[in-house]
Amino acid sequence: MKKILFAAATLLILAQAGFIIVMQAHGKQAFLEIYAALNAEPITYVNFMFRVIAWWWMLPLACAPLSFWTYRNWSNIRAALVLFVNAACLLALCGTSYLAAMWTGNLHVVSGWFA
Repeated sequence: MKKILFAAATLLILAQAGFIIVMQAHGKQAFLEIYAALNAEPITYVNFMFRVIAWWWMLPLACAPLSFWTYRNWSNIRAALVLFVNAACLLALCGTSYLAAMWTGNLHVVSGWFA
């Protein structure tokens, strides 16, 4: 059980790192293409997001030692906490990237995709 939960935490950390690598390599161009296809101006938040993308590495760098510490000092509560924190960090990265239009009131632009 200990190794399975540690493997799950490690996979979540690797998913965070992989997401950041993809966003740094291709993210800005992809977002600009989406806004161009919708005939909309990129929101200020998107520009801010890509200016601070280097700081996103703090999430997996903080989660990795926490996971290793939990593995060395095992407790079911600590394991659950680590899995929750790792999953929350991954959701925060995805949410920061893909929900920006909804947070800023541009839902009417995106809503046509779901009609």
